[in-house]
Amino acid sequence: MQASNALSFFLKDMPKVSLHLKVARATIIIFSAVAGVFSFYSQAYAQVAISSVGTFHNIGITADLSAEEYPNVSAVPRYRPRGSQQAFKAGMPLSRVSPSRLSGSLFWLSPGTTYEVQLQFIDANGGVVNQLTRTFSASTRQDIKPVSPLRRLHVNATGGNTDCALNRPCSLSVAIGAAQPGDEVVLTTGRYFTGELRTQRSGTADKPIVIRAEENGRAILDGAYPQQFKWTRVSQGLYRTDIDKPGAHLVVVDGRRLMSYRSLEDLKALHWGLPGIYAEQNSLYIKLKKGADPNGRYVAVSRFNDAFRVDHDYFRFEGLEFNHYGHGEYAIAIYFMGGSNNVVQRNRFVNNDVDIAFKYATGGNVIQDNVFFDTVQDWPWDAVKTSRGDPTIEAGAVMMYGPMTGQGNVIRRNTFQGQFDAVRPCAPDANKVGGETDVYRNTISRIADDAIEADGDCLNIRIFQNHIHDVLVGISTAPARFGPTYIVRNLIYRTGFGNNQFAGTSFKFNNNYAGFTGPIYLFHNTIDAVLKNSHGIDLKNPSYWTGIVSRNNIYRGTEFAISNVNTEHPVDFQYDNFVSTSRRNYARWGEKAYRSLGALKSATSTFAHTLNVKPGFRNTDYGDYTLNASSALIDAGVPIPGINDDYSGSAPDVGAFEFR
Repeated sequence: MQASNALSFFLKDMPKVSLHLKVARATIIIFSAVAGVFSFYSQAYAQVAISSVGTFHNIGITADLSAEEYPNVSAVPRYRPRGSQQAFKAGMPLSRVSPSRLSGSLFWLSPGTTYEVQLQFIDANGGVVNQLTRTFSASTRQDIKPVSPLRRLHVNATGGNTDCALNRPCSLSVAIGAAQPGDEVVLTTGRYFTGELRTQRSGTADKPIVIRAEENGRAILDGAYPQQFKWTRVSQGLYRTDIDKPGAHLVVVDGRRLMSYRSLEDLKALHWGLPGIYAEQNSLYIKLKKGADPNGRYVAVSRFNDAFRVDHDYFRFEGLEFNHYGHGEYAIAIYFMGGSNNVVQRNRFVNNDVDIAFKYATGGNVIQDNVFFDTVQDWPWDAVKTSRGDPTIEAGAVMMYGPMTGQGNVIRRNTFQGQFDAVRPCAPDANKVGGETDVYRNTISRIADDAIEADGDCLNIRIFQNHIHDVLVGISTAPARFGPTYIVRNLIYRTGFGNNQFAGTSFKFNNNYAGFTGPIYLFHNTIDAVLKNSHGIDLKNPSYWTGIVSRNNIYRGTEFAISNVNTEHPVDFQYDNFVSTSRRNYARWGEKAYRSLGALKSATSTFAHTLNVKPGFRNTDYGDYTLNASSALIDAGVPIPGINDDYSGSAPDVGAFEFR
């Protein structure tokens, strides 16, 4: 029996992935799941162990098998809703991410649905290895639904009562200590100068503990000191005050964050040309633009490291605002340290070091419909990255710290603006266990470095349908270890943004970790550099990866459509549209520049099925990158099993949006 014709084209063009890692032969499933969050399935017989993790719209599948007995097999999933009589649909083949592991994903599924999955293993000749074929069930996660509280605990900013009644509100810390599964902690409008709160117990799947603002109210959790300090003039433009503990590095004046300088001398000279501070034990120095007097200005000085540290399950944070958390190391507004199945939705985060972070066995959390705002997008890139810079802002708005073993976290439908980095969906030291993260339908803009920084142990990471613009780099995978990393149907434009000396690009691959970047798939993305001297896609040295597959993308650069000076590592670009708006350059391959697609094709076979046509976007001035009816990219793509099955017309369209 042979693999289906629909898959044969894609299977033969997949990169041969073989990470040079020492991986013990699997005899049991090493994944663990948090009860009630996502589907988990395993079986271990005939040299195969299979696991699955379901999010709302995707299911990740991993197969561990003997590398010695089956070194060259691939695996193809077929699936359908359980109980359905419809034919099985073919999914995208799994990728070999280690000598003994295959991993991949099913896309575009319905929430709260169980699927029957058949996993066929294919040998090097295209035949099915019958003794390895497995059929199993896997489920997506139920979508988030409102819950009715069993009890309401009422809080205000000055509450001194203990019963937390509507007419006798208590403090936030008292309410959190008293909250039981099914309770709702309601914050009345006000500014709460509080922090370093700790959860006391978990909710349950049907009775979460909810912490929210009152209806139509505005409850602000503020990590700053409540008082305004008196500043004493030290020298021309330099002022000083005393605070009650060391570690201050986040100071905001009239809504804008100040640079935290590394030395008093740098502050005096305003080395980076930015207003700033310098903290020395309990002394805090400040220098504003033109040496202005800080007295009489609103100066927020952070005193709390975090608002909440959560190591319990089934909490919901809704409709709140978090400001000024940035005192001490690892300052984070909401820090999940082992807490799972939590939801953070419809909140606003402004001028914090890190807004949300995950660590340890933290899985199944959902970050959705929030606004993340900061004011560092115009800081010089070197002011953050060099030894004389401010490293406290580099972490990003939402990030993962290692070690990290949680799976199935979802970051969706949020707005990010003004950060250095926005989202880091991969953690270091995931121990080949964490991952299965979805990042999708977010709007990310005015970012000084990477909009999405998928650097770390990126195990089956899916980044799709995001709207990214005015950033230095769209998505970084430098390195995205293990993999696979799927980057699908994202819109990225105006790369090269920010106060830096670099050419912008859609994707970043350069890293110094030889042999550690896993397979990367770029499908149906639309890239428009727009800003001067920026590339559609840029592959630099030093870089190490095991395989990059690109299909049905639009890459439009203002310098090179594609720049690749790293031709020794495998890349596979087919059915992409490469366009440059430069009159003198089209592409760079190796050490040579080419003026046309024809010249590039004559130099390398990588672009045999590549296009160079005007995309025909509807209205780029308004960020509308859908194709108009006359676009030559309609029906110009190639089918990819499990990725673009729902195309209209005779073939898929090229780019992020299917014309309908």
